[in-house]
Amino acid sequence: MRGDEGAARVFRSKVGGPFIVAAAVVFGMGGTAMASAVAGGSVVHVVIFALPMVLLAWMILTTQYTVTETDLQLRCLFSRRSIPLRSIQRLRPSRNPLAAPALSLDRIEITHAGGVALVSPRDRHGFVRAIVERSPEVDAQGV
Repeated sequence: MRGDEGAARVFRSKVGGPFIVAAAVVFGMGGTAMASAVAGGSVVHVVIFALPMVLLAWMILTTQYTVTETDLQLRCLFSRRSIPLRSIQRLRPSRNPLAAPALSLDRIEITHAGGVALVSPRDRHGFVRAIVERSPEVDAQGV
């Protein structure tokens, strides 16, 4: 390993175009509805319209991947998952749209002993390098 031996590396999720469009719609419609609810004096409606915006902002702020010496930790909203590095078999590019802790369709499919995980690190090359440095047997060709 190079200079970061022993140090955990944190990688934020890339935020892709479709997610940005969806966020703009949620914030635009939610903001308009909230303004209307505030004007009407309905606190309950303000909370109801604010909730999707809060969850979306929280998702953007919390979606990250941490590579430690022994594990890959995935975090998004309420979800936290840990994958032992020794169980990772392969990394490959993917555009799979299945629900995942990934805010972009520019994804990496991680095949491991427990199944498959999809991530979308902003620093794709740094992410792959951090895993391969700690677990050299991982097949990462083409990523």
